Order: sequence, then structure tokens, then C-alpha cells
Amino acid sequence: MNDEIVGLFPQFINDINLIQPEFSNSDRVWRFPMRFGPNPKDWTMVHVTYYEDTYYCYWSEWDLSLELSAKGKINNPSFLNLSAQDSRKFLHTLKRFTRMAKRITKDWLRVYRETVKELPLDMRYGTIPKGVIWKYYPNWYRADTDLGKAKTARFAGYVRAGKFRSDYAGHHREMNLALYLKYCKVAYTANFRRFKGYIKKDMLGLEMYKRLADGRHEGLIELPMESSDAFDHWYHSGRGGGHPWEVYRGGNTTHIDLGVTKKTEGWSVFLSGSSTSRMAETIRIALDLVKAGLPVEIHDAEELRSRLLGMDNLGIIPKYVLNHRASQNFEKEDRVFDCAHLHDFGRINRLLPFISRKPIDPLRPRIVP
Repeated sequence: MNDEIVGLFPQFINDINLIQPEFSNSDRVWRFPMRFGPNPKDWTMVHVTYYEDTYYCYWSEWDLSLELSAKGKINNPSFLNLSAQDSRKFLHTLKRFTRMAKRITKDWLRVYRETVKELPLDMRYGTIPKGVIWKYYPNWYRADTDLGKAKTARFAGYVRAGKFRSDYAGHHREMNLALYLKYCKVAYTANFRRFKGYIKKDMLGLEMYKRLADGRHEGLIELPMESSDAFDHWYHSGRGGGHPWEVYRGGNTTHIDLGVTKKTEGWSVFLSGSSTSRMAETIRIALDLVKAGLPVEIHDAEELRSRLLGMDNLGIIPKYVLNHRASQNFEKEDRVFDCAHLHDFGRINRLLPFISRKPIDPLRPRIVP
């Protein structure tokens, strides 16, 4: 990074402190989009956090992270790898920010109006009804078409009837390994086609569990089959670090849990697997457990029903945001469980009238330190 850029960092620190930060506990935080070039699409997201006398700065356009002292001195020069062209753009960004900060102190509302008007759509958050996506993009993955109309209707009906609600007392007075594995066998055979070649229908639930579960069972499968006392002792033994309930192994957000929880007067079994890629499998398990007369709790059953019927929203995320767990950037009332970037769709103009954009926070002159 050239000396001219380095020489502008003290001014950048001065400029950022002309603007009112947000607060995260004791940290001061600035987050804002800004232009970095003459092209209308030349925008970057800037994120600055002040913590213990250090400014942690990030510019999304170049995936550039810097640590600056309170006087603008660079603390991590190893991160300053920019090409000559990017260096020129970054230099332009710093100079532009100085002008923008001064304008904000004089007329912040005008700067905000320009930002709202000019910020590209692919730099903004928004929501769009899932039903609109299904209408224009019929090949978009849909758990309802995977399940078929009959199973979709059956699951929706069970949710309406409260089949999967939590039972305060517990569905079972006692719990043992044999009963838990009975649940597991139903869970595996519910998606038998997926596991064909790995399991056979006449296998014991224990053998299926050994083949398809996460494997970190913490001694669960070594318990005596019929002993409720042994199960109770194991459950309360302070175990930790394993994944005994992960019956369908997967990633952090793509596995399926079939677990047991102690209630006031007994035990209940819960089912959890709400990632889009595993929704259909989870619902098949739920349906087959009901068919087998095995009660199960699904804590997010109503959300699953909404998603299954396309009654939720798809989150539209800025191009600089990774899709993994991006739904966490939305509020609960937004009903967003899945997200996409605008560039994931062709012919986006037909979607634009249906997208509700999230407001952009304005930058205002500093009020409090």
C-alpha cells in the first residue's frame, strides 16, 4: 500500500469521529455504504468498530481489513495487499469519505437522500414473498413438490391439530434405549430411498443408528436396552461434547436431530431439522412417527408449515453478505428462513415490484461521544 494511502489514515480516523456511531455494549460502531468510483455501481460497505483504543476497519469491495490506532497508525501491515488499480480506487474512497463527512456535518439529510436514491439494489436488504419466487421460478427447490400433495396436506393438518406441540408432563413416563431406537428406526425408514444401499428395512434400529448417525454418541448406544434407570443416569451424567441426538449427520445447520428431553413427570422426544435442504426428510419422519403412534414434539412446526406452503418470505441480501446463516440478519416478524442474492435470479426486473426494501440507516453528525 503506497505512502499516500497510509498518510490518509489519520484523516480517516478524524472523519469517522465526526459521525455519530452506534453502540454495541462499550464498543462504538459505524456501518455505512459509500461510493468509491465514478460508475453508479461502484459502492462498498464500510464497517468500523472502535474497541480498546483500536479501530477495526473493513471495506467489503476489496475484502480489506485494517487495524488502526487512535492516531491512524496501521497495526497490521500484513493485510495491506492491494493491486495498483485497487490502490487507486481505495485512495479515491478515502478522499471521497473526507468530503462526505464534511457534507454530513452541514446537511446530513441531503447526503442520506442521495444514498437512498443511488444505492444499487444489490447492496440492499429486502424481502419478497416466497410464493412470488415459486411463480416465476418453478424449478426453485420446494419441499411441497418433493413430498407430494397428500403428505403436504397431512402435515399441515397435523400442525393445525396440535400434533407436535410440547407436552409439559412428557409423553412417556419412562425412557430407555430400546424405546429411543424404536423412534430412530422409524426416522430412518421414513426416508428409506435416500439411504438405500446403506440400510435394510429388517435391520435393528441400533444398526441403522451406527451407520447413519453422527457417531459421537457419548455412550448412549452402550446402555442396557430395557433399563430406564440406566438411561436416566446417563442423561443426567453431565456429558458434553458429543452429538448423540444427531441421527442424520450433517453440518451445523444441515443435520437432523431426534432427541430426548426430561419433563416434569416423564420424557418426550423432539424432532429438529429445519434447513431447507432437509425439510422434506424431517416432515417424512414426523408423518411416519405419527403413523407409528409415537408422539413427537417439533418446536418450530408452525414455521415449517408456513415454509412448506410458501407463506414465508425470501430474504434478499446484499452482494457482500454470505448466504450461510444470512437469515439471522432479519427480524422474526420478517418470516425469513432462506436468503438469496439478486444475481441468483435471471430477469430480476419482474421481481423488483414485489421486493420490500429494508431502510438504510442515515449517517448524522456526532451528538454524543
